[in-house]
Amino acid sequence: MTSSLAGAKEARSEIKKFHVSLNQANLVPEQCYRRNHHNYPLVSYVSQIAALFFSSNYEVIPVFIKRTVAELDRNGSQPVTENYRKIVYDYLCEMTYFLKNYSPVEHETLKYHIPEDIYNAGPKKAPEIDHQTLQFKNTQE
Repeated sequence: MTSSLAGAKEARSEIKKFHVSLNQANLVPEQCYRRNHHNYPLVSYVSQIAALFFSSNYEVIPVFIKRTVAELDRNGSQPVTENYRKIVYDYLCEMTYFLKNYSPVEHETLKYHIPEDIYNAGPKKAPEIDHQTLQFKNTQE
Protein backbone atom coordinates (compact mmCIF):
# COMPACT_ATOMS: atom_id res chain seq x y z
CA MET A 1 0.00 0.00 0.00
CA THR A 2 1.43 3.33 -1.09
CA SER A 3 1.29 5.93 1.66
CA SER A 4 1.03 9.00 -0.57
CA LEU A 5 -1.71 11.04 1.04
CA ALA A 6 -2.00 13.34 -1.98
CA GLY A 7 -2.31 10.40 -4.38
CA ALA A 8 -4.99 8.74 -2.26
CA LYS A 9 -6.91 12.00 -2.00
CA GLU A 10 -6.76 12.48 -5.77
CA ALA A 11 -7.92 8.90 -6.43
CA ARG A 12 -10.81 9.27 -3.96
CA SER A 13 -11.82 12.52 -5.62
CA GLU A 14 -11.89 10.87 -9.04
CA ILE A 15 -13.95 7.95 -7.70
CA LYS A 16 -16.45 10.43 -6.27
CA LYS A 17 -16.73 12.03 -9.72
CA PHE A 18 -17.54 8.60 -11.14
CA HIS A 19 -20.22 8.16 -8.48
CA VAL A 20 -21.91 11.36 -9.67
CA SER A 21 -21.92 10.04 -13.24
CA LEU A 22 -22.90 6.43 -12.77
CA ASN A 23 -26.55 6.97 -11.84
CA GLN A 24 -27.33 9.84 -14.19
CA ALA A 25 -30.74 9.27 -15.79
CA ASN A 26 -29.30 9.99 -19.23
CA LEU A 27 -26.63 7.31 -18.80
CA VAL A 28 -28.06 4.26 -17.02
CA PRO A 29 -29.83 1.71 -19.20
CA GLU A 30 -33.55 2.31 -19.45
CA GLN A 31 -35.63 0.36 -16.88
CA CYS A 32 -32.45 -1.02 -15.31
CA TYR A 33 -33.81 -0.60 -11.78
CA ARG A 34 -36.48 -3.24 -12.34
CA ARG A 35 -35.37 -6.52 -10.77
CA ASN A 36 -36.35 -8.58 -13.80
CA HIS A 37 -34.51 -6.35 -16.27
CA HIS A 38 -31.38 -7.92 -17.81
CA ASN A 39 -29.24 -4.89 -16.82
CA TYR A 40 -30.35 -4.92 -13.18
CA PRO A 41 -27.41 -7.06 -11.94
CA LEU A 42 -24.87 -4.81 -13.68
CA VAL A 43 -26.28 -1.60 -12.21
CA SER A 44 -26.75 -3.24 -8.80
CA TYR A 45 -23.17 -4.49 -8.63
CA VAL A 46 -21.84 -1.05 -9.54
CA SER A 47 -24.00 0.49 -6.82
CA GLN A 48 -22.78 -2.13 -4.35
CA ILE A 49 -19.16 -1.19 -5.10
CA ALA A 50 -20.00 2.46 -4.39
CA ALA A 51 -21.67 1.55 -1.09
CA LEU A 52 -18.71 -0.58 -0.02
CA PHE A 53 -16.33 2.24 -0.94
CA PHE A 54 -18.33 4.80 1.07
CA SER A 55 -18.21 2.54 4.11
CA SER A 56 -14.47 1.77 3.62
CA ASN A 57 -15.29 -1.94 3.36
CA TYR A 58 -12.61 -2.42 0.73
CA GLU A 59 -12.00 -6.15 1.19
CA VAL A 60 -15.26 -7.13 -0.53
CA ILE A 61 -15.02 -4.74 -3.48
CA PRO A 62 -12.89 -7.12 -5.63
CA VAL A 63 -15.69 -9.71 -5.53
CA PHE A 64 -18.13 -7.16 -6.90
CA ILE A 65 -15.65 -5.98 -9.51
CA LYS A 66 -15.46 -9.57 -10.74
CA ARG A 67 -19.27 -9.81 -10.87
CA THR A 68 -19.53 -6.48 -12.65
CA VAL A 69 -17.01 -7.58 -15.29
CA ALA A 70 -19.04 -10.73 -15.90
CA GLU A 71 -22.13 -8.57 -16.45
CA LEU A 72 -20.22 -6.21 -18.75
CA ASP A 73 -19.24 -9.24 -20.83
CA ARG A 74 -22.79 -10.58 -20.80
CA ASN A 75 -24.25 -7.23 -21.89
CA GLY A 76 -21.55 -6.38 -24.41
CA SER A 77 -23.75 -6.71 -27.47
CA GLN A 78 -26.18 -3.98 -26.42
CA PRO A 79 -25.37 -0.77 -28.32
CA VAL A 80 -27.75 1.29 -26.16
CA THR A 81 -25.58 0.62 -23.10
CA GLU A 82 -22.24 1.36 -24.77
CA ASN A 83 -21.56 4.67 -22.96
CA TYR A 84 -22.65 3.25 -19.62
CA ARG A 85 -20.45 0.18 -20.05
CA LYS A 86 -17.44 2.32 -21.00
CA ILE A 87 -17.84 4.53 -17.93
CA VAL A 88 -18.34 1.47 -15.71
CA TYR A 89 -15.19 -0.10 -17.14
CA ASP A 90 -13.19 3.06 -16.44
CA TYR A 91 -14.72 3.20 -12.95
CA LEU A 92 -13.60 -0.36 -12.26
CA CYS A 93 -10.09 0.56 -13.43
CA GLU A 94 -9.99 3.61 -11.15
CA MET A 95 -11.40 1.64 -8.21
CA THR A 96 -8.82 -1.09 -8.76
CA TYR A 97 -6.06 1.52 -8.95
CA PHE A 98 -7.23 2.91 -5.61
CA LEU A 99 -7.45 -0.53 -3.98
CA LYS A 100 -4.05 -1.55 -5.33
CA ASN A 101 -2.23 1.58 -4.20
CA TYR A 102 -4.11 3.05 -1.24
CA SER A 103 -6.00 0.29 0.56
CA PRO A 104 -5.07 -2.63 2.79
CA VAL A 105 -6.52 -5.19 0.35
CA GLU A 106 -3.91 -7.84 -0.45
CA HIS A 107 -2.62 -7.81 -4.02
CA GLU A 108 -3.23 -11.57 -4.23
CA THR A 109 -6.93 -10.95 -3.51
CA LEU A 110 -7.08 -8.28 -6.19
CA LYS A 111 -5.31 -10.48 -8.74
CA TYR A 112 -7.58 -13.44 -7.92
CA HIS A 113 -10.81 -11.52 -8.57
CA ILE A 114 -9.91 -8.76 -11.03
CA PRO A 115 -9.07 -9.41 -14.69
CA GLU A 116 -5.53 -8.51 -15.67
CA ASP A 117 -6.53 -5.73 -18.09
CA ILE A 118 -8.37 -3.89 -15.31
CA TYR A 119 -5.74 -4.68 -12.69
CA ASN A 120 -3.01 -3.17 -14.88
CA ALA A 121 -5.02 -0.31 -16.43
CA GLY A 122 -3.97 2.41 -14.03
CA PRO A 123 -6.01 5.46 -13.10
CA LYS A 124 -8.90 6.67 -15.25
CA LYS A 125 -10.77 9.96 -15.38
CA ALA A 126 -14.50 10.24 -14.79
CA PRO A 127 -16.52 11.90 -17.54
CA GLU A 128 -17.14 15.60 -17.15
CA ILE A 129 -20.72 16.70 -16.55
CA ASP A 130 -22.25 20.07 -17.31
CA HIS A 131 -23.97 20.60 -13.96
CA GLN A 132 -26.57 22.95 -15.45
CA THR A 133 -27.77 20.59 -18.17
CA LEU A 134 -26.65 17.32 -16.53
CA GLN A 135 -25.26 16.28 -19.91
CA PHE A 136 -21.90 14.58 -20.33
CA LYS A 137 -19.14 16.60 -21.94
CA ASN A 138 -16.86 13.70 -22.96
CA THR A 139 -18.37 10.20 -22.98
CA GLN A 140 -16.56 9.23 -26.18
CA GLU A 141 -12.82 9.11 -26.77
